[in-house]
Amino acid sequence: MYHHNPGPVQQAFDSFLKTQCDDGGVEFALAETIPEVIKTAGFTELNTRLLDLPVGEWPSDPELKQFGFINKEVQRALLKNMKAFYISNWGISSEDYDLASQEVLEEFEEYHGFTRFSCWTAIKPNA
Repeated sequence: MYHHNPGPVQQAFDSFLKTQCDDGGVEFALAETIPEVIKTAGFTELNTRLLDLPVGEWPSDPELKQFGFINKEVQRALLKNMKAFYISNWGISSEDYDLASQEVLEEFEEYHGFTRFSCWTAIKPNA
């Protein structure tokens, strides 16, 4: 649930969200624990694929730039949808949240932020 190469404002968002997850018993670094859960469930031949997608139009590669544009719009929508949660739980004003959200979107470009998607495949054991 965190971002890679975050700027200082994104780091504050991620730190707050991690604390909320810890307090609520939710695994913040879920992607790091899933392989062990899959193995414990008895699945075999586990394969992991990581896909790093930029947030923003900072890549020079045209295809990655397009993915980055789309991913930034996803992040913008996520920030908008999470506003009430952050305001009520973090105790910041609506105006401060809007300013911080805009800063985060700018930081993605400045710090070359990206999100990592993890995909797993495994063989189901015979029953």
